Amino acid sequence: MTGPIPSYRAFRSRHGAQRAQRRRLAAPGLASAGFLERQMILGNRLRLEGWAIADAVSVVDAEGAELARTAPLLPRPDVRRQIGGKADGYGFAVVVPADAAAAIVLHRGGAAIRTPLAQGGCVAGLKAEAALLRDYLRSAAAAAPDLTRWLVARDPAARHRLQSRFGTQEEAVPLLCPDALAGQGWPAGIAPDPVTIILPVYQGHDLLDGVLARVAEHTDLPWHLVVLDDASPDPRILPLLHRWRARLGEGRMTLIANPQNLGFVGSVNRGLQVAAARGGDVVLLNADAFVPAGWASRLLAPLRAGRDVASVTPMSNEAEIANVPVICVPSAMQPGEADRLDAMAAGWNGPGAVAAAPTGVGFCMALCARALAQVPQFDPVFGLGYGEEVDWCQRTAAAGWRHLLTAGLFVEHRGGQSFGAAAKAERIAANGRIISARYPRFDAEVAGFIAADPLRTQRLALGLALAQMRAAGRGERLPVLIGHAWSGGARIYLDQRIAQALEAAGGAAVLRAMPHGAWQVELHTPAGITQGCIESADDILRLWPGAAGLHVVYSCAVGTPEPLEVPRLLLSLADRPDSRLEVTFNDFYPISPSYTLVGSDGAFRGVPGPDDPDPAHVFAQPGGAAIPLRDWRAAWDGAIARADQLTAFSPSSARIIAEAWPAARSRIVVRPHSLPALVPRLTPAAGGDTPVIGVLGNLNAPKGAAVIADLSAHLARSGEGRIVLLGALDDAYRLAPPSAVAGPYTMEDLPELVRRHGIDRWFFPSVWPETFSFVIHEMLLTGLPVASFDLGGQADAVRQAIAQGAGSARLLPLPPGPIDIPALARTLTGAPR
Repeated sequence: MTGPIPSYRAFRSRHGAQRAQRRRLAAPGLASAGFLERQMILGNRLRLEGWAIADAVSVVDAEGAELARTAPLLPRPDVRRQIGGKADGYGFAVVVPADAAAAIVLHRGGAAIRTPLAQGGCVAGLKAEAALLRDYLRSAAAAAPDLTRWLVARDPAARHRLQSRFGTQEEAVPLLCPDALAGQGWPAGIAPDPVTIILPVYQGHDLLDGVLARVAEHTDLPWHLVVLDDASPDPRILPLLHRWRARLGEGRMTLIANPQNLGFVGSVNRGLQVAAARGGDVVLLNADAFVPAGWASRLLAPLRAGRDVASVTPMSNEAEIANVPVICVPSAMQPGEADRLDAMAAGWNGPGAVAAAPTGVGFCMALCARALAQVPQFDPVFGLGYGEEVDWCQRTAAAGWRHLLTAGLFVEHRGGQSFGAAAKAERIAANGRIISARYPRFDAEVAGFIAADPLRTQRLALGLALAQMRAAGRGERLPVLIGHAWSGGARIYLDQRIAQALEAAGGAAVLRAMPHGAWQVELHTPAGITQGCIESADDILRLWPGAAGLHVVYSCAVGTPEPLEVPRLLLSLADRPDSRLEVTFNDFYPISPSYTLVGSDGAFRGVPGPDDPDPAHVFAQPGGAAIPLRDWRAAWDGAIARADQLTAFSPSSARIIAEAWPAARSRIVVRPHSLPALVPRLTPAAGGDTPVIGVLGNLNAPKGAAVIADLSAHLARSGEGRIVLLGALDDAYRLAPPSAVAGPYTMEDLPELVRRHGIDRWFFPSVWPETFSFVIHEMLLTGLPVASFDLGGQADAVRQAIAQGAGSARLLPLPPGPIDIPALARTLTGAPR
């Protein structure tokens, strides 16, 4: 286990040596168009970070050759608020060779302005090192209250905040922006000009009636439909299209029957010729795309509101970078789902619902007439289709045009229907090679868009609504699991509940309380995970206003600096219609900030009363304010009273919960965990004259780190035996040789580790009443002798093993005061019973 504060060397290796800090950036038409905020040397690479009001950001060498280019799409809500923008996509980050970069270039409206980068050299390097050291010392000074809390009270929440401050936790996912769901609408004055809809057809008979009916019923602008049958072999296709032509009339529909198959691109180009003669903007619509009510005005509004917008693509279930719920992962729709999602999307329609993208997606793509005048046709080299719209978007982008996605519209796409899934995969691969050869930066631009995902908020909101629908369709409530950002038993349990939810309900929402105060919102579905961070618990229901039919499960929220938000959030979610609340006790955090119930002296002395004066049961907030235990318990009383079920994982835990909340006794259910992996049966290592005591797991103070440290010191003096820890030991403790920490283990490795180290017995040294403990069950299942202190879930497990015939398992009394280490050593090293 790492220490709470890293060394400067570790800090430097993680954060890099920074060169010059904040530099103003200029762009065409703007004296101040952003800032270069950080330049970091990472080995022989240079990472540049900042924000810009620009179409693209590039880095060039001294000769002007471009080293890298990116779009400023990373979420920066602080910039949006500062400049009054409508979306969050202003941030950029780019990595280039450190010895080659000479200038950063902002591209806007077809022009470019260079800003020289800080030069290297010895003086610059020393300044960079000094700046990094200053940052380290400043962070250390700001961390002093939490460091004191950790050193004095061994508060694990304070430790977690320290690790977060110094960047030793996992990087946070991008921030969500609930304001993007406000739906400002488009400015008045956008003309409802006619649009030509081009619909290429090849096979797909069973879908055509539905596709055409939706175009006829749901198009809310003056429209003309150009349908091109590409010599479909199915004899039913052309008569069906003639019937629609007769129904709609000559003024509404043009039908073109290719005498021979031209391929998708050939058909589209014939349609574009017809559209050009008619004039006006165009929509390219696949014959397997089902448009919703009022779709056309929402798709065309971004195109007509922006003078440089060449294309607009809606969100969909199968449209690559516009996919819901997981970007670039297709997901089939059930009847009615797409229309319900579009009803949500329509409420967001406006400038805040659009984002610049490296390409449009041709299944349903609005094309600007003025852009088509410059690039009037798709390239025939793409033949039967796939990649042709990317090529067109790249050619128009080179002429200064932009391409947008809009989350103000959702269109169902039953992809692959026109051409078949196998054929689609083959064409994507072949045409992708053409795109990569023509536009070497395109793949990186797409990767950057996917990483930034400027429509992440809307994508996640639509995904949550979809998951809720699908759970209801199975007769289930959608599980909403509240967890933390740590590893350990609670994380294992959370992962198990997620797997169960995917099986039963088809999905799960996870809300993780993060150590920096935000909440990480995750949607888990069979398609994958969509996630983002949100600044406060109050914003979660802004993201999900239609939440209903939920199964809210509290797992663990240790580590959040705003702990009283947790019970309030539980009540807010549980109060949604037809919802249920379950509070599980992976630890005792609802009872006390000391989630192990261990006091300042490191001992468990029973369930603390509301007025217990021990400072371990007082929560110290990062700003210095304290939450006394009485206020803590009062905040949780409401959630406990509202809970439909309190889940304990051992009889001991159930008794502790009942002691804290006697009125809830009838709602307590004991449901032991299931182990995540099979445990091998072992035989004691042979050949050693000295007992070897094995200890499993990652040990901190409540888990017995001090006990085995003191025990190892005694064994080093007495020679009675030694300890081998398979796991990690808190940095504050050391084992005296010959005892040793052997590092982490897996179940598969356990037999070999036991043989190699000569382990012939186990000791479980935890001094808090574990709620279950995966480790004690693993020890018992190996068949080796096991000793544990007589408290908590660990004692329940040992008693059950003894009752089932495990004669070599034993319980040791845990005194209220200091542990008699010599007596403990004699007990552990004596001949196993």
